Amino acid sequence: MTPPQTRRWGLLGVLLVGTLAFVAVAHHHQPLGGWLFFHYLQATLLAAVFASACLVSGHALLLRVLGRTLPLEEHAAIAFALGVLAFSLVTFACGLLGLYGPAFFVGCPSLLLVVGLPSARRTLAAFRRHAAGIRWRLRPTQALVFALGCVGAVLVWLPILTPENASYDSRWHHLSIAQHYVAEGALRRFDEGWVFGAQPQLASLLYAWALCAPGALFDRVETAAHVELITFLFALVGVSALVRSVLGKRAPWAFAALFLFPGIYCYDSGLVLGADHVAAVWAAPILLLSLRYLDAADTRVACLLGGVLAGALSTKYTAVNLLPLPLLVVLVRGGRDVRGLRRPESLLPPLALATSVVVLTAPHWLKNWIFYGDPLFPILRGWLGAHPWSPAAEAPYETWFALRHPPFGWHGIGEMLTTLVTFPFVPHDFEGYHGKVPIFGSLFTLLTPALFFVRPRRRLLWLFAGCYLGLVAWFWLHQFDRYLQTLVPWMAAGTAASLSLLWREGALVRTACGALVTLQLVWGSDVPFIPAHRAGDGVVLKSVIDLASHHFRGPDPLESFPPWQAMGRALPPGAKVLIHEEEVHFGLSRATALDYSGDQGVFYWGEPGASTPAEIWRLLRQHGITHLVWASKLDHASDTVAAGLTFFDFATRYAKPLGTFGGFVLAALPPAEPPSAAPGQVAYYPCDRTPPFSPGVYDLHAMARAPGDRRPIAKPRADSSMAEAIATSRWLVFDARCHGRLPEAARNGFELLAARGNAMLLERKEAP
Repeated sequence: MTPPQTRRWGLLGVLLVGTLAFVAVAHHHQPLGGWLFFHYLQATLLAAVFASACLVSGHALLLRVLGRTLPLEEHAAIAFALGVLAFSLVTFACGLLGLYGPAFFVGCPSLLLVVGLPSARRTLAAFRRHAAGIRWRLRPTQALVFALGCVGAVLVWLPILTPENASYDSRWHHLSIAQHYVAEGALRRFDEGWVFGAQPQLASLLYAWALCAPGALFDRVETAAHVELITFLFALVGVSALVRSVLGKRAPWAFAALFLFPGIYCYDSGLVLGADHVAAVWAAPILLLSLRYLDAADTRVACLLGGVLAGALSTKYTAVNLLPLPLLVVLVRGGRDVRGLRRPESLLPPLALATSVVVLTAPHWLKNWIFYGDPLFPILRGWLGAHPWSPAAEAPYETWFALRHPPFGWHGIGEMLTTLVTFPFVPHDFEGYHGKVPIFGSLFTLLTPALFFVRPRRRLLWLFAGCYLGLVAWFWLHQFDRYLQTLVPWMAAGTAASLSLLWREGALVRTACGALVTLQLVWGSDVPFIPAHRAGDGVVLKSVIDLASHHFRGPDPLESFPPWQAMGRALPPGAKVLIHEEEVHFGLSRATALDYSGDQGVFYWGEPGASTPAEIWRLLRQHGITHLVWASKLDHASDTVAAGLTFFDFATRYAKPLGTFGGFVLAALPPAEPPSAAPGQVAYYPCDRTPPFSPGVYDLHAMARAPGDRRPIAKPRADSSMAEAIATSRWLVFDARCHGRLPEAARNGFELLAARGNAMLLERKEAP
């Protein structure tokens, strides 16, 4: 061995011993398994596997259909979107076959990688040969913009480092749908007719794959969060691709324009494990393929456009704001080809587009048709006889889900035109998030008039037209800021392209542009720190900081959603849990069903057939329910008075308590059917200014009336005083604020079931 070799081996030995010594000391203070770095590394690597599978398989699909590659950014954006669609379809098929589990987690991306790898290897080899001719250097201004964009991406990434970042809606349905499927090991219908379980759920299918990952719930949620991050990063690639398509030259810096819309940092519009940013990944491919269809109505382009449109519609209904532009493009292109309509081949592109949309959205509408008898369950229930659906569900469903659009006519049109101008300056959000402070981002709107003073490219006009057509759809369907996130990639691309054109107009215009952009950046710089989040006292970054310092705080910080995880550990395998009056329920890792009024079509307590303990027990067993969860002694009053009385009677008298976890009671269903009992009468004495019923005595079924119910309101029995009513009734709803102290006879003869607002729900200890 030569002296240089001896020296190298000696250095290697010293470094190896030093590394082992460091690991030993560090492990003594904190076991390596508890290092957050390794948890995040696992989530990042698994998300990278997901991204690779989508990109490789999407690339193979794009090559197979189109027969050639596209400009780099455009090709990457479209290929990834097609790969996400393929990933979701494979996940859907595996769910129908009951394959969810560790084998599926490994097999799904492996299958897509195997299918797409040969094409990817050939393309990568060709790219390497031509890479030397690509100019990668940026001008100083472009480099600054690129760097600011990277800072914006980091600010978006930081909140996802804690599972507490998951939004209310995500823990209500996006993640909870995935949790249910994984617990069942399969994709099955929601037997209670859960409305959200029948809505487009492509994002939940991606999260279902992530929840099959190894490790604790913390690791699985972080994997899902990084999957969402990957889709967001490819949406940024799509912004640069759009600007390149519009301007005719590469614009790798253009993605930074998306962070000029600071609403991305605020709760409910950011990366919170929802579906909005998964839907946004389709925006750039839809516009890019629409422009190609406009240039040449090719059947292959039509099929690809139909594929990405199907992906958007399979993600969420509100992605419909991406549809007006491609529909207009098809009409305009058809008008150009009107002379050729006599030739059958001229009809092939629109037919191919429509067919691909219908076929590729079938996992949504056909599944619903088979499961519920309604492809858009429960929207078409009046025509198709959807099931399961109770008449008692009608009023609460209409109250929560009815489409409330502005009035049609000249007034509505005037309001729409005003909104198209003012939408970035007038928040369309829950006031508790950021009050009346506009944070969406205004440069797209402020730069629109500049199109009249420059020579915009034809494609830029189409880009702006698509944005405003999408805004029109948003106005008439659902005016909520986060539903605009699907349009933000288009708006960001339009903003970047406009600024690029204005930058060429001389120093004076350039200075004005710089001032406008700087003002927007400064104005939005505090949005990441607005205390609007449901975690960390409103600022989720506090939760991230607390998590980073976990080693010095004692308890294990990787216990995500502790009450729900604790209940999950207390449940036996195969359990199915009814969650009473709670929407947020992620973390159980068990199959679930919800009885929240209006969200489902079966569980309406207090109605005929579901008002006695025996009837309730039979209904629960019929739907495979083995356990119940409810808030201890608290009736949220989301259902009817009769429902509150009968559910808590059954839960507190007959269910077997397994413990209280963070204010929630977990109980098992009794093994045998409870005895039957007559519903009885209710003595009703609340203090609300506008109670649903007048004080008095009612039959129990008469009080099974939800807000918005059009049935006549029952009248109380008029021949008894309050004392007589209490003495002869089985149930008592009583508010001491206006009726005085509960009589001693009632205190001794009744027991408290739950509090309903300021009123008490009581039941007689013994039948009168």
